[in-house]
Amino acid sequence: MGRDTILHLPVIFPPSQKRTPVSPAIWLLLTGLAIYFVWLDIALYISIHDCINVPGGTTSTPPLPSTISVKSIMQPPTVHYLEVPASEWLEVQLSLSLIFTPNFISFAGVVFGLLAAWFITQGTRSNILFGIFLYKIRDLMDALDGVLARGVGAVIVPTPGTSGYYVDGWCDVASETALILATGHLLERARDYSQHKTVHQPTRMSRLLAPITHHPVLARLLTPISLPIVCLGIQSILSAICWNTTTTQLHILLETGDTSDHNTQVQLFRSSACWVVMYFWRLLNPHMLSQALLVSLLVDRAKQWVEHARVVVSLPLITLCAVSWIWVYILSRKLYVT
Repeated sequence: MGRDTILHLPVIFPPSQKRTPVSPAIWLLLTGLAIYFVWLDIALYISIHDCINVPGGTTSTPPLPSTISVKSIMQPPTVHYLEVPASEWLEVQLSLSLIFTPNFISFAGVVFGLLAAWFITQGTRSNILFGIFLYKIRDLMDALDGVLARGVGAVIVPTPGTSGYYVDGWCDVASETALILATGHLLERARDYSQHKTVHQPTRMSRLLAPITHHPVLARLLTPISLPIVCLGIQSILSAICWNTTTTQLHILLETGDTSDHNTQVQLFRSSACWVVMYFWRLLNPHMLSQALLVSLLVDRAKQWVEHARVVVSLPLITLCAVSWIWVYILSRKLYVT
């Protein structure tokens, strides 16, 4: 096998296996979903900022639609437009809340997440596609446990301090960690199959750590953990912490409190600055980061995404965390400082 042939092998398949081109149907599906999400996001923006013109040239501030909340806006489009409606439909049709508890659904989602990760690590195109399908079932269960807990049509609000809040959160962590490690395993296998490895001279630190890194069990566990994979994990942790903190703080400032401040709360909720902060969290929350990783696997570009995400995701995410903290501080000054 020549050098040119090696260079054109797929990222995640061994040299002996011919690369399967990404089906045009996949690209068509992804393009259709992107257009669908953008269209509904535009409609969401209009519904939030719509004002009622009254006689005399004045403009009143109507209440927000009952289904709109801080958390619903900050959820990714896949959850808002696909998984929550599907979960509510399943609850209406099957009355699942009479059979299963929300925590049971959360734990079942972890099982599907771990199974999905295992199939993805197998490396063949069919197994990867099936693993993605299983992970989307996990995502559906992640939405379903919330529907069973709050009921169909209820407003989505953060509930820190409840057992379901922590169970759901840690179940998400388990599934997302499994997905990231599975991707790392794929990339490590691809590197192992390459015939162009760089030979590194052992350093003093590597010699000290050799008993650990060369241990059969530990070596297998540490194999998928490369620098890009560590970056994905750090991004997911930072996104989860800041997203949950910002969601809770904005909920407290804009959706609770004295009724005398309600009109000001609605106006601030509708402000362009608030929309920008909430919308960018819609795109950079941990669930959306896992969706981007799934898409990269779907189109056989996992290696490229993992490498570019260190910059493409890290810089906007850090900026958004800082801007969110500043915006929460500004809101608290406007609402509670006279």
